[in-house]
Amino acid sequence: MLVGNAGIVTTISSLMLTFLIPDSNNSLLYSVIFIVVGLTALWWAIQSDFVNRWLSRIIDKALTKYTDIDVKDYAAILHLSGEYQISELKVREDSWLANKTLQELELRKEGINVLGIEREGEDYIGAPIGKTMVKINDVITMYGRDEVFKDLDERERNFRGELSHQEIIRRQKELAKQKELAKQKEED
Repeated sequence: MLVGNAGIVTTISSLMLTFLIPDSNNSLLYSVIFIVVGLTALWWAIQSDFVNRWLSRIIDKALTKYTDIDVKDYAAILHLSGEYQISELKVREDSWLANKTLQELELRKEGINVLGIEREGEDYIGAPIGKTMVKINDVITMYGRDEVFKDLDERERNFRGELSHQEIIRRQKELAKQKELAKQKEED
């Protein structure tokens, strides 16, 4: 990404120098107008959903045709939009998560699915089961609501941590009830 941004900066600066260095045929006004129109068109292309879809299709076809890469839109598959996201969390020594099994943590009740655990000096644990112990310095990959991740990251191993856990579970149940009521209203 850094190399791509450097290429964009180099291209824009080269264009600016080309058009801003006065010569006998070009006036400064035309050069400035050309740069403004060019940058506006570039900004529109970057922001355009149409251009994004078109380029995504071209890239998808090229990757499928010329590589063995399995091309998937993971954001669409996981419905990563709004309040849902994938996040990583490093387990600190004083973390509420430390030295507990996934079953004890009951993260699913908080609306969090643990996708994997990266442990120092060991193989990556993909789709861990309830008996898997969360250790200090583990990096946990999770899917869920942003609000819960922020709380979980700040939650310490004490009484307040347990209260916070119970509060998030209560909110998750309320959210599920609200969604169920909204679904019933749509069906009626």
